[in-house]
Amino acid sequence: MDTVAMRILESVGPMAMVLIAVLAGILFNNSKLDKLESRLDTRINSLEGRLDARITSLEGPMNAGFDRMQADMAQFYRILGQHDSRLDNLEKK
Repeated sequence: MDTVAMRILESVGPMAMVLIAVLAGILFNNSKLDKLESRLDTRINSLEGRLDARITSLEGPMNAGFDRMQADMAQFYRILGQHDSRLDNLEKK
């Protein structure tokens, strides 16, 4: 080989080794990140299941409470209307 080719090989050789080391590190860390991601997905999915169960267990009592509140409001407005009509009758007398 001529001296120009040797100089190029000498300057590119160490850079190639560094590049290979960096790529190997990236691939190694990527596999670890994939394992971590799958473990986190499993935990998050189990947490979502528990939260869904809790929300479902609370929906029934909350809906019953809202129904009672609506009935109470309807009764309140019915009584208010009765009082308004009584006041109107008193004012007319």
